[in-house]
Amino acid sequence: MTYINRRNFIKNSIVAGMGISAMINTGWVGNNSSGTSVFRAGAAKVNITPLMNVPLDGAIMQIGPAKQVHDELFARCLVFDDGRVKLGLAIVDNTMISTDIIDNAKQLIEKYTGIAPERVLISATHSHSTPRGLTGLIPGSAEHQDYLNYLTVRISEGIRRANDNLAPARIAW
Repeated sequence: MTYINRRNFIKNSIVAGMGISAMINTGWVGNNSSGTSVFRAGAAKVNITPLMNVPLDGAIMQIGPAKQVHDELFARCLVFDDGRVKLGLAIVDNTMISTDIIDNAKQLIEKYTGIAPERVLISATHSHSTPRGLTGLIPGSAEHQDYLNYLTVRISEGIRRANDNLAPARIAW
């Protein structure tokens, strides 16, 4: 796994965004060799609400186990396909997610959809009233480990469902 600092991440993200925008605007992305549009997109939302007693981040200095559900938590997933490359995106209602969870989810995603791990982005919303999807930083509990396993499978399930929901789409702004 390669790590980059925040400044380089932002710089690379801006450059990538400009490049993607240029490819779309010039018709390079979304056209096959006959020039007809083949861009497709799929979306899915899967529930990732933990069972009771899973440790939550909570407000500052109010960390503790889940005792009730106020709002359910979700992984919201998108898959984009231009006819040549598929991309997967998952935004997960967790404080943070460890690379172990992300890497394991990406392996399942590749197994069930064929989307290469380097073409999948998984991100946490960083809400402070959700579990941490981290291994090794929170004192271990059976409930927490069960949740991490569940989270891994549910993220991959969300991308699989989004892939199954692929339909013709347009990009506009």
